[in-house]
Amino acid sequence: MNPGRPGVFLRSLGFLLLILAPAAFGATQGTPGEALPPPTDLEILEISPKKITIGWTPSPHPDVAGYIIYRREGNERFREVATLNGWRKRLFTDKGKTFRRLKHNREYTYAMASFASDGRKSRKSAEVTAQTLGKPQPVQELRATGGPRKIEIRWGARPELEVTGYRIYRLEPGKKDLRLIKTVRGRTTTRFEDTALRDLTQYSYRITSLNEAGLESSLSEAASAKTFAPPLTPIGLEVAPAKKPSQGIKLQWQENPERRISNYIIFRSTHPKKGYRKIGQAGSRSAKYHDLDTRPATLYYYSLVAVDLDGLESAPSIPVRAFTQTPPLPPRQLTAKGTSGTLVLEWKASDDPDVRGYVVYQKHGLKWTSIGRTAIPRFNFQKAEPGSTYKFQVAAYAVDGLESSRSKTLKVVLEPVSNPETEDETEDELW
Repeated sequence: MNPGRPGVFLRSLGFLLLILAPAAFGATQGTPGEALPPPTDLEILEISPKKITIGWTPSPHPDVAGYIIYRREGNERFREVATLNGWRKRLFTDKGKTFRRLKHNREYTYAMASFASDGRKSRKSAEVTAQTLGKPQPVQELRATGGPRKIEIRWGARPELEVTGYRIYRLEPGKKDLRLIKTVRGRTTTRFEDTALRDLTQYSYRITSLNEAGLESSLSEAASAKTFAPPLTPIGLEVAPAKKPSQGIKLQWQENPERRISNYIIFRSTHPKKGYRKIGQAGSRSAKYHDLDTRPATLYYYSLVAVDLDGLESAPSIPVRAFTQTPPLPPRQLTAKGTSGTLVLEWKASDDPDVRGYVVYQKHGLKWTSIGRTAIPRFNFQKAEPGSTYKFQVAAYAVDGLESSRSKTLKVVLEPVSNPETEDETEDELW
């Protein structure tokens, strides 16, 4: 023995023990030519539409090297469908061959035999018969509930574990044939929402169940529902009278009769047929809106829609038009005269018949502040102090309160002793 190669020694020793083991330990062997017993307790363990699983008790005979599976379809003779090596085998799932799969809703009978490594075979075992599953059962308890441009359908889940989902069919209004609109996955999925539907339209639904083999049940009973209608178009939209038209445009309309109105959306454009954009909204019981974001001397068009609690919008109302007032022309030729203590501001009176007075502004730092109103083109400024500088502007206002742009700035410099000097500034400061 070569001590440098222990692996060879161990393998040689193991082979010798394998040869001598039966005699040394008194193990039993089958008698040559002895008939093998077939497997016992053959039973059907699982059935599906396209496969069958069988089980058995492995043979205790020492010569058994494996098992042969036989199958008979209907009244045909048995055919060998599989050979399983190993006496411990106890399960077999029959799916058929690649081009000869098991068929759904078909009866199959099975038997088995044991075989030895020397070619011996046992007689066939007792037979067991099973029928593959057919199409799944139809769905029950289908219900449809209408909503805003949508319909929700619900149904009862099929109890069979081989069911893998459902197919939903819809009958379009005016059509004769059902149309597949959705395949949902999962046996326990029992709800679907069909959206983007037409308003006030009746839809009918039927569904089928699917199993793992792709087989489809017959159609369920039909269930129908009608989509909700949008709110009625608001009516009575008009421009409301205002004490001061210069302060925007006030709108009013009639409240919608529906109880489920959420709000109204107001749209505005400067063109009667296009360009409308959302400018605001009003509550369900308000029926009025005040548009303060307007420009003078501008023609506006207004429309509105009603919105319900589901978010459905009505058709737009008939547009109404409103014209904002034109402001007066600004005062001109603003001047000042006087001495310390009192300054008299004067300007050219406006020729606009709608002018009802004037507003005098004084600049404090960077901010212009209104210091008084007068109905005539004259204003007494009684806080003039020697050595001070003042800046004034004047605006005219109309009967509705709409103000003109302001006059050019008048800058007044008061000397300690001399008469005030004035000068017109060329800038035209507007607000």
